[in-house]
Amino acid sequence: MSRKEENIMQEYWTKRKLNIGRQNSYGSLGSTTDTSSLLRTIWSGYLPTHIQPILAAMEDKDLDDVAEVSDSIIDSVHRHTIASATPNNGLTIQNLVEMVNFLTMDLNGQCYYYRRFKGRYQKTNVTRICILQGLRYAVIIGSIGTTLGSWIKVAAVAPDRFWVAFLGQAIVALSQIFILSIPARLAAVWFGPSQVSSACSIGVFGNQMGIAIGFLIPPMIVNSADQASRTHELYILFGSTAVIVTFVLMLILIFFKEEPPTPPSLAQVQAKREDSVDFVQSLKRLLSNLHYVLLLISYGINVGVFYAISTLLNQIVLKYYPNGSADAGRIGLVIVLAGMVGSVICGYFLDKYHKFKETNMAVYVFSLIGMVVFTFTLNSGIGVVYFTSGLLGFFMTGLMPIGFELAAELTFPEPEGTSAGLLNAASQVFGIAFTNIYSVIFENVGTTWSNIVMSIFLLLGAILLFIVKPMYRRQNAQFDAEVIKK
Repeated sequence: MSRKEENIMQEYWTKRKLNIGRQNSYGSLGSTTDTSSLLRTIWSGYLPTHIQPILAAMEDKDLDDVAEVSDSIIDSVHRHTIASATPNNGLTIQNLVEMVNFLTMDLNGQCYYYRRFKGRYQKTNVTRICILQGLRYAVIIGSIGTTLGSWIKVAAVAPDRFWVAFLGQAIVALSQIFILSIPARLAAVWFGPSQVSSACSIGVFGNQMGIAIGFLIPPMIVNSADQASRTHELYILFGSTAVIVTFVLMLILIFFKEEPPTPPSLAQVQAKREDSVDFVQSLKRLLSNLHYVLLLISYGINVGVFYAISTLLNQIVLKYYPNGSADAGRIGLVIVLAGMVGSVICGYFLDKYHKFKETNMAVYVFSLIGMVVFTFTLNSGIGVVYFTSGLLGFFMTGLMPIGFELAAELTFPEPEGTSAGLLNAASQVFGIAFTNIYSVIFENVGTTWSNIVMSIFLLLGAILLFIVKPMYRRQNAQFDAEVIKK
């Protein structure tokens, strides 16, 4: 093994050792350092043929290349590692299979995460499609892609067709970018001024409900130990999903209309008159709006911290409760469910009182308070962690729809989908940055300081949001139009 290859492998194992060390199923594998050293020894003569492409992909940060060699990871690394197991090194074949399985899942998880970022980064292009071609076009494209990817996953239920499943999941993930920025635009086009915030929050609620179902249903269906039963269960899971999304696609094709016969508000009438199809100019106007840019950064910080906590929740819980793997999953579900409730309540409150900045500011401050409470009560019992995590989910997810609505007010008459798409892109950029920052501090200093740093970022975000001037342009346009009409 060359020095360069050794350094790359060492860097990877250093970054991933915490995750590997948390896997209780490894039994008597010993320390993480010994384990990674042993695997490097096992693979040292094996790099030129199969591990070399993986290392090169890691070094170049080309996650698509890593995805392409995932089959090689499963087949070749399994065979070579298992063949290298001897009684002298203290590892059983089952131990090694479990370890390499985890490495494979970890690499593929990294691939998915970065692909998700690329998709979110391209949301502004999807927003452009939404503006030029319309809501119906964007929703149909997203639904067709989701349906296609779901049926591909049905065809992938076999141990030797992992790459097919990965392809199907990639198509589903890419199709999401046509859907996730829709709520703000759809709410503005279809609902009046007293309903638009609630409609947007229900759209976000639907997304969160899908995530909650993802926490609940798959473990209930796929839970067998033997391969034959598990294959049958995967067919049931993927097949039922494909049937449901196909049915939804049919409903969209038949019933989903581009816009109502008449605009739901006078502000929407004005927006249709002034709406420009020049997407680049629209972006320039948005990014030259100081108060929108402040909201963009503030929103990105809040949602980015939420993404970081959600991504690393398993490690955080296991740090304090080593046998709490099941609790970590349930806490994730609590966060999502609380977020669903928070989204709807915050949207309803906004429709009732129309206090856009004040509502955003209050939710942001409570998110900061929740983060501080979460930080200093992690060791107070698992029940307390459930409560504080739900508190975080309620307020941090609750900010999502009302952040969209404040952005729409600040940037009217720019299309709501454009401002929402930029908010989503910013949140993903901050999410990746904060996840990496949190991981580094977590591994080198500890959980408390990781959370303190996140709290400091939230404080900065709250200050930026406080500076935002509440210019309610959409509300003012509605009021002016009503006065003229009278």
